[in-house]
Amino acid sequence: LCALCALCALCALCALRALCALQELCRVLFDRLEDAFKGTPNETLVNDLYQGRMVDYLETIGYAYESNRPTEFLDLSLQVKAFGSERAFSSVHESLQAFLTPEKLEGENQYYCEEAKMKLDAIKGFRLEKLPYVLTLQLKRFDLDYTTFQRVKLNDQVRFPRVLDMNPYVYKGKSSGGEESGDGESLGSGSLNHTSGKGDFERAINKERERLLATCTDADPAADPAADDDAEGKEEKVELPDLVDVSGVKSPDQAAEDRQAALSADSYPEDLQVDPAQLAKTAGEWVYELYAVLIHSGSALGGHYYAYVKNMHEQKWFTFNDSTVTQVDSFATIRSAWGGAKAGKASTLTSSYGANAYMLLYRKYDPLRNEAEPEDGAVPQYIRDEVANAEEAAVKAQEMQALRARQLEVKVMLGGCAEKEVSVYHDKTHSLGSLKRAAAKALGVRLRLEEAQAGTQAGGGAEEEDEDMPDLCSQGDPLGQTPTQGSEDLFKLAVEEVNELWEGGVRLEDLRLREVNYAHKVLVRPFDEEAEGKSLVDLHFHNFKRIGLEVRRPDGCFEDVPAEASFIRLSVFTPPSPSDFEADGADGAGGG
Repeated sequence: LCALCALCALCALCALRALCALQELCRVLFDRLEDAFKGTPNETLVNDLYQGRMVDYLETIGYAYESNRPTEFLDLSLQVKAFGSERAFSSVHESLQAFLTPEKLEGENQYYCEEAKMKLDAIKGFRLEKLPYVLTLQLKRFDLDYTTFQRVKLNDQVRFPRVLDMNPYVYKGKSSGGEESGDGESLGSGSLNHTSGKGDFERAINKERERLLATCTDADPAADPAADDDAEGKEEKVELPDLVDVSGVKSPDQAAEDRQAALSADSYPEDLQVDPAQLAKTAGEWVYELYAVLIHSGSALGGHYYAYVKNMHEQKWFTFNDSTVTQVDSFATIRSAWGGAKAGKASTLTSSYGANAYMLLYRKYDPLRNEAEPEDGAVPQYIRDEVANAEEAAVKAQEMQALRARQLEVKVMLGGCAEKEVSVYHDKTHSLGSLKRAAAKALGVRLRLEEAQAGTQAGGGAEEEDEDMPDLCSQGDPLGQTPTQGSEDLFKLAVEEVNELWEGGVRLEDLRLREVNYAHKVLVRPFDEEAEGKSLVDLHFHNFKRIGLEVRRPDGCFEDVPAEASFIRLSVFTPPSPSDFEADGADGAGGG
């Protein structure tokens, strides 16, 4: 159960690129899980966890017709900003109220009634009848700017609480099936007052419905519904006595008043630390705890998804960002996901970059159903083995990545034979002397047995080989030696000549590395013994550095090349003969 909730909370961490794909990905994931669970005890698990029920109702004005269409949902999409409004909703509570407030269909939007055979004014709205165990709220932060007809992101501040009281929003009458709402379960016996103490939301919805249904155009102007609201508002402002029940629990109105008084000028109701157990006793059973916040970081043109997920057992928050998981220091980090511009102000961040909440996941407070994390002994052995293998593979991948970061690709050619060069991948912290041995091996030059055996060791310090580090070349990795150009025949002749001259193999002192002038493909300044003791980093080697390996004859010596020597390439000029001109003229005439 916990693993499934975490999986759905982190579904945004997949390779999403489309801005609206997150909600769709959740639904595709649920479909795949349902297919996989068919015929098993978990066949209804997804619906048991995430499915709620609401009613899409419609009632005509002036004609007795009413439609109630029940529908199941896996998530609720809440607006950040109402259509045509410059002001964003300040909180999840305000957006929920707007979602459940009925609207009037009139004018061009009149409803065509099949029974009446005519268009009629009507009211339309939604009723929440049953909420799921895991409540998923999507904040619709991506919208269309009807002025520019461009896609925009709404980075306005939308506050969300750590503990969400959904009791005011659940319908308390009969359900669409004629049963008590909640599939026969009690929907809470406490007050319907919102946690901020601002009144009965269900009563406000009923008043709005009655106002929209009013059809009498010659009504007495004095009979203003606002006057009744004011009168009732005055009644609500009467201070309540500090009453407690036999268990010492304060009345819901008194508790709400105390919470409001605890707020400072710079804080919000969402900042309060609310005890879900106490709230469930006073308000009803539909109390939810925030356990995951999915973030979109970017603009309407693109961005990145990551998530904050709460360990409900340890009461700690963690950031899941691709393959990186880190603990969150304080809830202030989660609070920053509320967004940018505060409510009541025109947002200047409409299409700019922002990192804010895109989807919220709440778990119902239910001590009997909320399961603790499984202990280590409860995890099957095959799962522990898979985790251990995955961790071992991750360590090896990190080691390989570290090795690749230390490798340099050096291009080596044999002597003055520029017809072919090979790539040698060498640790840049190792010495140039060890590169000489690797270059000889890559070119096919046969070393003496003792020299080849010494190749597995080096002279200490930066030259010491790491036995635990994998050898890229020995594994046939793409980073191994790769011929890149030139004639194979000429190169083989050069290598065979060297190996024939040194029947027992070449000694390392009979090899010398030299710089290469690649423009003219000639060997220039040689590296001395002091340079061979330095690392490639100290010698400022870089990727695709070109060097030459020079082999002296058994009875010869290396050419003495002064450090200040200049190298000049001479090209022999052969004057053209008269026949060449005649041939060129004939070609030109034929071409004309």
